[in-house]
Amino acid sequence: TGAPDAFSAVKVPTVLVTGSADTVPGMVADAKGHLLYFDRLPAGGRTAFIVTGATHSFAQGNEPGYAEVVQSLRDFLAGEVLDDAKARARFALTATSGGVEVRRR
Repeated sequence: TGAPDAFSAVKVPTVLVTGSADTVPGMVADAKGHLLYFDRLPAGGRTAFIVTGATHSFAQGNEPGYAEVVQSLRDFLAGEVLDDAKARARFALTATSGGVEVRRR
């Protein structure tokens, strides 16, 4: 994943979830480092969720913003995998709110 063109062949929509405090000792010293992967993907169909204050343990469900992000991920998956038009439309309307920043490219 270190090569500048490592993600150039990705053609499907993608979602990245990270937190403003998402560091990994010995690997990711600055939480913004996780966005490198989002930034390297070709534009189109890319979404990143940056959860204020969330750490690398966010996936355990004990941090603010978890329920909001999980609902958006359900909509993303239902829209893309199940071809659910309503879920796809809900996901498209997902926007920055409260402690969750949404970036699209």
